[in-house]
Amino acid sequence: MKKKVLVLTLALSTVGSAAVASNYFTDVPSDAWYHTAVNALKDWGITSGYPDGTFKPENNITRGEVASMIYREHQANVEDIKTFLGR
Repeated sequence: MKKKVLVLTLALSTVGSAAVASNYFTDVPSDAWYHTAVNALKDWGITSGYPDGTFKPENNITRGEVASMIYREHQANVEDIKTFLGR
């Protein structure tokens, strides 16, 4: 499974789409359809990318990466996410 598909699924299942001005990853263009989801998940601490500042959205994701993201998604404070979204 490609990372960008999993990230979008996690972002939308968590709280929906959010407007994110930040661009944390050098390989996630601001006009990419998955830009908002990737950067929101970085803001929420669910994904961190690679040490070189990339996200590598075209790479396949490992089972360990999926497990880690799901675990962090469950640990995320829903109230903090709602505040972030202005709800």
